[in-house]
Amino acid sequence: MVLLKNVNYKIILVGPTTVTAIINSLSIGFRYLQVNEKSAEISKILQAIKAQYERFGEEINKAKENIDKAADAVEKIEKRRGLINKSLNNISLMSIEESNSIIGIEEQ
Repeated sequence: MVLLKNVNYKIILVGPTTVTAIINSLSIGFRYLQVNEKSAEISKILQAIKAQYERFGEEINKAKENIDKAADAVEKIEKRRGLINKSLNNISLMSIEESNSIIGIEEQ
């Protein structure tokens, strides 16, 4: 008889009726470990996507601000055109051909 001190062995005794259950249990355990490893990777990928999505939102806000500025500029131009048009209403209209020849524009 051999006695081993301070040694801890994990032994599972199985018989013909329990071997299938033990193998299935081990298989499920290994799949669980794989899922845990993959879930950590998926979590990191999702964090990276979230950071990029927040940056995307910032870029959309900048683009919206620029579009709003452009819309304001167009509105100011339209108001100015209306004012100029009111001032020019009293002047008689000339044909475009005559206007081109006076200004020196050649149409193609």
